[in-house]
Amino acid sequence: NAFIVTAYFLASWFMYLFVRQVTGKDFAGLVSGLIFGLCGFMNAHLGHVTMIQAAIWIPAMLLCLERLANSVRWRWMALGALCTGACVLAGNPQIALYGITLVLGYGVVRGWSAVSPRWRYYGAIGVTLAAGLALSAIQVLPTAETAGISTRAKLSFADFSQYALPPSQLATLLFPGLFGDMGTTVLSGIPY
Repeated sequence: NAFIVTAYFLASWFMYLFVRQVTGKDFAGLVSGLIFGLCGFMNAHLGHVTMIQAAIWIPAMLLCLERLANSVRWRWMALGALCTGACVLAGNPQIALYGITLVLGYGVVRGWSAVSPRWRYYGAIGVTLAAGLALSAIQVLPTAETAGISTRAKLSFADFSQYALPPSQLATLLFPGLFGDMGTTVLSGIPY
């Protein structure tokens, strides 16, 4: 239980620190931290420990990039590498990939207004992420090696996509109740 509760506390704490760094406002950080720590994603995946353990490191990585934008320091590069490594080692590669993609995008955009020279900032991001991925290599390399002999490697595309939603479900992105919500559907009148 402490392991799970600590994840929610750290998620809120890291988001608070990140938003406070960006805005300079304690209240904005407090509200953002509470929103992130108690958001639907974090609550919906309470049973998926690896997902929430990976997600908590995303605001910490963003905080390190924000600090590097003000001044490139080895301390923030090392902390960013530790956060990146922890995100990958949390055990959910999908959330880690989402987080690293977000961090890369944020870093590219933030580089245009960084106080540090742009080339130095981008270099620091590259070193930080490379060091973080190197720290996680102890798990990533054996996983990549054994992936070829897993059951999933032998699945056909038809088997893999067997439970995919049909294209008609795309409309529910804009109209979530279109096909019904525990009642009858709008289109056919039959139970959903």
